[in-house]
Amino acid sequence: MSFYQQLARYYDLVFPYRPIQVEFLEKAFRSTGARHLLDVACGTGSQAIPLAERGFQVFGVDAGVEMVELAQKKAGDLPVRFEVAQMQDLKSLRQQLFAADGKAPWDGAYCIGNSLPHLEDDQEIVTFLSDLRRDLLQPGSLLIIQIVNFPAILSGQADFPVLRGEMEGAKVAFYRSYQELDTQRVTFCTRLEIEEPGQAPVRLENQFPLRALSQVKLQVLLQDAGFEPFAWYGDFGGSPWQENSPAIIVTSRVC
Repeated sequence: MSFYQQLARYYDLVFPYRPIQVEFLEKAFRSTGARHLLDVACGTGSQAIPLAERGFQVFGVDAGVEMVELAQKKAGDLPVRFEVAQMQDLKSLRQQLFAADGKAPWDGAYCIGNSLPHLEDDQEIVTFLSDLRRDLLQPGSLLIIQIVNFPAILSGQADFPVLRGEMEGAKVAFYRSYQELDTQRVTFCTRLEIEEPGQAPVRLENQFPLRALSQVKLQVLLQDAGFEPFAWYGDFGGSPWQENSPAIIVTSRVC
């Protein structure tokens, strides 16, 4: 069983629902009149489901089968749908699921949880963003992206606490760190520790490279893909972005 397959069961413990994230998304999308939202890398639906409860129609995609199954189970009869798909395959997903009537199916999209840097390089990121703009989002649609502030992390200005939770007697701890590979990439190091009653402790470790995007680089990639203008934030509370902010959050529009 892979690391993410193991993590799926405990995902909502180590990454619990945060109302402040949903409130930020709701406020931003209501300001543009968006009603049909695309959640890219949706996980277990921690944002999609509350947004559906607030009246949005949400379509969530994630590469993890287990994540999508959990999201579907949690959603019940709400107006939200989940499908398994890679970020790079969204264009083909639209062709499979929607009639070719020339109209893009969504008027808003978001990709949070530091998902965008999982794409391999700048070209793959621009291709993903271009597919969103050209084939999936209606003109004027709002796009929201959130990543960690890699420059602040690598310079020691920000760090990540251990995430802990407990479910059915099992104690779970999730550790994260970033190590610089070169000027453009970092290694994302994770460790999941699980202690269940009557069983030997389980320790799962994983490492994979991420594209270490800066605020300046992210803006260039968005512009190359046809998005602007931009508003930048340092957290979901709406604080203006600064060099030592823990996150980089941007809202932008389809030109």
